[in-house]
Amino acid sequence: MARRMIGGRIALDRVGAAAHTGAAYSTVNHWHRHRARFGFPEGFRHDGREWFWLSMARAWWRRRGCIR
Repeated sequence: MARRMIGGRIALDRVGAAAHTGAAYSTVNHWHRHRARFGFPEGFRHDGREWFWLSMARAWWRRRGCIR
């Protein structure tokens, strides 16, 4: 799971997002690809990779009932 502190905040990559929720990697990709439909948080680029702020993603997962 890729979890990194960036600018004093915790960020996850897609593998980290999958591990955090227990969802399949392909499900996280689906949520992200169709974020206009699902409201999934937009990612950001850092060091050539895409990341998601844990706080924003966790709030979304809780609203959706995705956190196990």
